[in-house]
Amino acid sequence: MDTSNFQYNRDSLFSRNVPPSLPKFVGRPEVVLFWDAEKPNQKSYIDVKVLVQKASAIFKQHSENIYVRDSTLKRLSMGLKESEKKNLDGFESLSTINQTVVSDTWQYYFLTVARWLMHFEEFQKIDDTVKLKILETIWHIWATLDRHCATASYRRSHPNAPKTQIISRRGVLLDLTKVQFDSTWLSDYPPSEIAYFLRQNSSDHFDIIGALLELEPSDMEMTFMLAQLSFEYAGKRCQGEILKLTEHFQKLLANDLHNYYVKEMKMPKYSNRLSKMMKINNSIQKNLWEHRPRMEVAKIFNIIKIEFSHPEIFLRFALSLCSKKDHDLNTKCPIFLERLEIFLEYLDTRKKIPHSKGINLRIQETPESNFRFVSSLEPSEIVRIFNNIHLKINELRIQSPSAQFDKLTNLINSFAEIGGNFKIRANRLFWRCSSENSDGEGAELFIKLLSLIDENCLQMVHNDMDSFSEDQFEWLGKFCKNVKTLNLEDAMAKSVDPLLNAENVVVLFEKLDAEHIWKMIQSFISRDLPIGSSFYFHSEHPPKLVDVFKMHNVRPNNQPIIPE
Repeated sequence: MDTSNFQYNRDSLFSRNVPPSLPKFVGRPEVVLFWDAEKPNQKSYIDVKVLVQKASAIFKQHSENIYVRDSTLKRLSMGLKESEKKNLDGFESLSTINQTVVSDTWQYYFLTVARWLMHFEEFQKIDDTVKLKILETIWHIWATLDRHCATASYRRSHPNAPKTQIISRRGVLLDLTKVQFDSTWLSDYPPSEIAYFLRQNSSDHFDIIGALLELEPSDMEMTFMLAQLSFEYAGKRCQGEILKLTEHFQKLLANDLHNYYVKEMKMPKYSNRLSKMMKINNSIQKNLWEHRPRMEVAKIFNIIKIEFSHPEIFLRFALSLCSKKDHDLNTKCPIFLERLEIFLEYLDTRKKIPHSKGINLRIQETPESNFRFVSSLEPSEIVRIFNNIHLKINELRIQSPSAQFDKLTNLINSFAEIGGNFKIRANRLFWRCSSENSDGEGAELFIKLLSLIDENCLQMVHNDMDSFSEDQFEWLGKFCKNVKTLNLEDAMAKSVDPLLNAENVVVLFEKLDAEHIWKMIQSFISRDLPIGSSFYFHSEHPPKLVDVFKMHNVRPNNQPIIPE
C-alpha cells in the first residue's frame, strides 16, 4: 500500500473555516465592489508629538554610570534588565484590546527602547536627530523580538500554560483564542476581517518561540539578538551615514559577544549557538516581509483609517534596500494584479451621473475575478500605489479624454518625480489618451510614461491614438527591443528599422513603400519566430504584396505570408 495515494479532507462532514467572499466582506454586490463615488475622508488622527518629545528628553539625559562594565554588550544587558517587570507572575491578563491598550503598548516600547539605547556609549555620542531617526526605525522590530523572548521565558516557568498565550515585557498577558479586538478606532471593517491585515502568521509566531525555548538564550545573548536585529534593520532602512554607524555598532557588539563566549563562558566553539540566534532574527525579518503586502493592500483600499502626526514612526514594513536573501524573499510575495486601469471620465453634463473629482482605478486581481473600483483618488495616492516595490501588473491600461489631459499630465509627472530606481513593472501597456492639441504632446507624454516602465518586463505596447516624429519612433524601437507585440495604429511611421525586433507588429505608415514590406519579410524569415507571428503595415496607398514579390523575383510557395 502506498500512502502517497491517500486522499484527505474528502469527508462531507469535515469542517473548515472558509473565508467570506469579497462581496460579503465589503457588504456590496460584485457589480459595485469597492465603488465609492463620495469617498469618506474622515480618519482617526493620532498625535504622537508628546511621545517624540519624551524620547528627545531621554536622549538629552546621559545614562548614569551606576555600574561600570567592560563591554558595550554588558552595559546594554544591564539596561535591558532595568526595563523588566519585577516578575512575570504579576501579569495583567487582558480580555479586550482597544485603542488605549494599543497606545499604551506603543508608548511603553518606544520609550523603553529609547532608554535602552542610552546605555550604549557610542550611541550617546551621535546627534539627537540621528538618535531619533534610529529609534523611529527600530522600536517596533525590537518590540517584536522582545515579546517572543518574554513569552518563551513565561512558558519555561509555566510549562502547562496554553501555547495560545503570549506575554509582553511589561507583564500584559493575552490568550489569542479568547481576546477580543475593538477595532472601531482603526477601521470600519469588522475585527475578524482586518485581523488578516494586522496579524503575522501565528504558526511562524510560535515557531520562533519554540526556537527560543530550545536555545534558552542568556541575558547577554538576548541583548545581542535585540541589538543585532535592530541595528541591521536600521542600516538597511536608512542607508548613508546611519548604515555606517550601525555597521560600526554591530562590529563592537560582535567583538563583545566573542569575548563573552571565549573568556566568560569558556566556549571557543560557539558557531552553532550563533547560527541559531541568527536564524531566529532572520525569521522575524521574514515574517515582516511576508506581512508587508497585506498592509499595503490595507493602505491602498483605505481599510485602515488612522493617520499619525509622525507617520515615519509607524512605517513598519519597508526595507528600502536589502540583502540578496531578503531580495529573494521579496520577489516571492508580490502584490500581483491581472489588470489595473487608470481612467479619467468624460465630463458629460447632460447625464445626471456623479463624476469624481480625482482619478479612478479599475482593478482585476486574477483572470477569473470581477473588477473592483476605487474612485476619487488624488495623484499622490496613485503614486503611493505604484511606488510599492512589490507591485506587479500583467496589463496596465490608461484612458483619458482630451478634457482631462492636464490631470493625466500631472499624474505622469508625479511618477517621474519619484526618481531613484523607480520603475513600473507591467507586462502589457494599453494607452488610449487624447490631447486637445495636435502638437504632439500626447506622444511626448506617452513616451515619458513608457520610459518609467521596466523594459525587461514589458511584452506588449498598444497605442492607437498618437503619431510620432522620426526621433520619437527611433527611440520607441530601441526601448521596445524586447517587446513582442507592438501596435501603433496611428504612428505615421517613415521607417521600418525600429520594428525589426518585434514578433507581432501593427503600424500605420505615412507612406508605405515596397522596400518597407520586403525588409520586414526578410527579418521574419531570418529569425526563429513562433508560429502565428505577423506584421500588418497600412497606409493610404499600400503596394500590393504580389508586386513586392515580383520586384525581388520571389515566387510565393507555401510561405506563411498570404497576400490579400
